[in-house]
Amino acid sequence: MLEKTNSQILFEKINSFIEKYPEYSKSFGILASEDLIQEMEENLSIRFPYEYRLFLKNWGMLYFVGGYYEYFGAMQFEDKIIQYVVDKTLLIRNGGLPDSYIVFSSDGELEYLCMDTSQENPNVQVWHCYKQCLVETIADSFFEIICKDINDRVLPYLLREYNISIPKI
Repeated sequence: MLEKTNSQILFEKINSFIEKYPEYSKSFGILASEDLIQEMEENLSIRFPYEYRLFLKNWGMLYFVGGYYEYFGAMQFEDKIIQYVVDKTLLIRNGGLPDSYIVFSSDGELEYLCMDTSQENPNVQVWHCYKQCLVETIADSFFEIICKDINDRVLPYLLREYNISIPKI
């Protein structure tokens, strides 16, 4: 039997949380087909990392109750597909973000989470819009930042606000 990769293990943990607690997670947007993923990659002149492609195919866009981040992908509005990750990335690239990076989340103000797609397994970095630079690395992978968001923000929020205790993933 083949050993699972770290990406597979983290994916299964996130997916299990979403399935067990759908009331605390919101998968919205559209589940991306391979054609849509390729179109978004062409629009950005990059190739998405493996974990991000898996995210797009399985969740589209994602948010957790009490979470700090909303994870961008694509969504449908009426009959139009909005490539939210493309729009946000191009906007932040105009502010100096290197062309090999994609923006997949934001704190809603000045900081964007991004990955360097020229790396096979990119870490997650923070781009600060006012400073126009990468300011720190906050996770070793895309799935790791989602797990951190659940463990460090969502679970304490649910305990504090609703007295619901859920084990860490």
